[in-house]
This record gives sequence, structure tokens and C-alpha cells, in this order.
Amino acid sequence: MGVTWEVIAKAAGVSRQAAHERWGRRVTAVLDRYGTGDLGGPVADDESDLR
Repeated sequence: MGVTWEVIAKAAGVSRQAAHERWGRRVTAVLDRYGTGDLGGPVADDESDLR
């Protein structure tokens, strides 16, 4: 959430590219769980959208 691949890579002791290759798909799957291409998924406008 707001952390760059560079920071993640440095913490893991790998290159930015290696970190992205290793965890990129998993991150996308979590952030785009509905497959809309909009990371974070849809947001309800009001309570009626939740039903």
C-alpha cells in the first residue's frame, strides 16, 4: 500500500525487477480481486450498492 518495488526489493535483498517478478502477480490479485483492472476494486457509493 504505497510502498515501491524498490523499497520491497531492498528489504528482500534482491533487485527491483526480481521482487516484481516474484510478488507482482500476487499483489495484483489482491488489489484487483474483481478483475476490473482498477486496483482496489469497486467502491460502494452508498449502502444500496452493498446489497
